[in-house]
Amino acid sequence: MISRSTSAVWLAALLLTFFTLLFPSKGQDVVVWPDGPTEVAPEIVAGLEESHSRWLAFQSQIDGSYRYEVVFSSFSGYRSTTTIEAMQGIVSRRSFEESLPFYLDAQPLYYVEEGSEIGSHTRGANPHTMEELYEIARGVLAEPLESYERLVTGYGPNGILESCYKYDVRIADDVPRKGVFIQNFSPVDSIRISQDTVDELEKSFARWSQWKQRINGNYRYEVHNSFFNEYRSQTTLVASGGVISKRRFVEQHPDNQDLAPRSYEETGSEVGSNERGAAPHTLEELYDIARGVLAEPLLPFERLVVKYDTNGILSFCYKYDSNVSDRPPSNGVLILNLVSLERNATRGNTRARRFSRAELLLKIRRNKIELFKTYWIENRRKRHAERREIKKRIRKLFRLLE
Repeated sequence: MISRSTSAVWLAALLLTFFTLLFPSKGQDVVVWPDGPTEVAPEIVAGLEESHSRWLAFQSQIDGSYRYEVVFSSFSGYRSTTTIEAMQGIVSRRSFEESLPFYLDAQPLYYVEEGSEIGSHTRGANPHTMEELYEIARGVLAEPLESYERLVTGYGPNGILESCYKYDVRIADDVPRKGVFIQNFSPVDSIRISQDTVDELEKSFARWSQWKQRINGNYRYEVHNSFFNEYRSQTTLVASGGVISKRRFVEQHPDNQDLAPRSYEETGSEVGSNERGAAPHTLEELYDIARGVLAEPLLPFERLVVKYDTNGILSFCYKYDSNVSDRPPSNGVLILNLVSLERNATRGNTRARRFSRAELLLKIRRNKIELFKTYWIENRRKRHAERREIKKRIRKLFRLLE
């Protein structure tokens, strides 16, 4: 009688013989590649040129304003998305966001680049325009395919290029791609800032010019900076005769960080020597920055904030990204507590301008409204520092009324 072990051995031998006859061995060559490189088919090159013609026609319709994404994902759970946005055919913004695997104890990177900052970070896809992407695709098709390479080309519903790259079939996971691979291409509908907003800024500048003559160019203002982790800093700028003559800086770190706060005071030629703190701009320079902010159209994700103080002088004129929940980055002018400084020649002291009772009551009312909005509407963000600052301003205004 044949034992079970002997039967298993005979069965294994029969199966091995069967598969050997069915699939003959070819040594170590699992896949047989064609010999030598091969040229890209002419119809593929013609398809790219046809897509480029469609892009030129579509570009004129959208005024060269569009956005697209470059997405990378790994089998390990890592994923990153780079968003490129162009206005009138020029890359105007690049943002990068990544998500890390759950087993990595690290902070994911997020940044937004605009203007001259575009390209300053090493992480993320290169900020190419669509014309540059078509040139890259032409270069990919101009090179012959090696025996181990495969070519992928793809176009969107409107015929615009989405993919034209090569990859190595010998690599199983996270295969490097050489060429163009973009997603979610769409035109950007920019919003022109109304002429009324621009005219109001110019009226404010005329008020400032008159007020500057009355105060002989002696004034002071503050720039506050705060983040969701309760870091705060304050830069105080003092102008004498229309020129910034003093800059003071002080910062406060969160309680859970064992860092020594930094502070300094610059005067004369030293103003601007430290990197920390707000730039030492005069009010005229701030108005020029505000004009630049209003000259650029708003993108769909951007919001504009423009505010003036009780004298009609500029306080806020900046844009921020509505997609960022905690302390959205701002671009423009943000100043607080602008006061005139009148120099007394006989006593040699400096004193702030005295406001009328009506002006003080109006300031108190506006600060109370701001406090209400901060506490009830935006309480989900950590605005404790701002609320304390607003209460301090209200108490100071009440003291002036006494």
